[in-house]
Amino acid sequence: MLLKVRVLETREIFFCSPVYALNLDKDRIALWNFLEHYSTFATGPWMALGDWNAIRFHSDKKGGKKVPQRILNDFNDCLHKAGLSEVHPTNGEWSWCNRQVFLRRIFVKLDRVFLNERWIYSLPGTKVLYTSAACSDHYGMSIHILMEFAAGPKPFKMLKVWCLQGCVQSLVKKAWDNEISGNPIHVLLQKLRLVKKALKDWNKNCFGNIGEKLIKSKHHLDEVQLELLRDPSENNFQVEQEARLDYQAAVVDQEVLVSQKSRILWLKDTDRCTSYFYNKMKQHRNFNAITLVKNDSG
Repeated sequence: MLLKVRVLETREIFFCSPVYALNLDKDRIALWNFLEHYSTFATGPWMALGDWNAIRFHSDKKGGKKVPQRILNDFNDCLHKAGLSEVHPTNGEWSWCNRQVFLRRIFVKLDRVFLNERWIYSLPGTKVLYTSAACSDHYGMSIHILMEFAAGPKPFKMLKVWCLQGCVQSLVKKAWDNEISGNPIHVLLQKLRLVKKALKDWNKNCFGNIGEKLIKSKHHLDEVQLELLRDPSENNFQVEQEARLDYQAAVVDQEVLVSQKSRILWLKDTDRCTSYFYNKMKQHRNFNAITLVKNDSG
């Protein structure tokens, strides 16, 4: 089922698919095909949630018989083709228990929430919590959609992309070599402050904003290539080659930055998965966000 929901106040539209999957793996094939098919119709933010009666990894089950890898692969292949990413609950690992005793007790993660790329981009503050299971063998799920907010000044972070620039090493060395007197801890802190200031000034005045550089280099390349079509001279060809190299360098800088923020370390230099890493970055930021503080009074 694919429900189309419109928010009356904002007129925004999103899609929702409540799921109750059948118990046998062969009977779930129709559901996997449905999700793959309807992913093309969910042109806006899309959430699929419910009791999937399936696990994605062997670690999603504790106790009982081991689930064949083939069944896990069918579920994960469906999610990949449908472009759905899981929102992991922040307060638990299991959503179902058979309520048996000792060795016969089984815990399984059956209830899940999945979002498409548009939802993650538009509503990155979506969280899932498991609730109590007083009258059922399933725990309930509570979904919270939180808006992003400004969190004050951002802490300084050393960007990996800076290390690709040849002048950074000498810049750091020059700042570090400043003579400072005092005890070793004081000297260390002062040197770190000097390096931080030198890098921030260099980034602001020389290196610049990576996103803006990417947009400007792409715009410049488009203009140069149009001019080359009008006048295919040797001079315009050389200008186009230089503009192309500038744009390719900006793309590499952007991918290095996004891969660092997403904490995905296995990105290969030839990959072009920028949107995937943006979504991972948003999910990581969402997972680390503190949205509730509980004191001794509750």
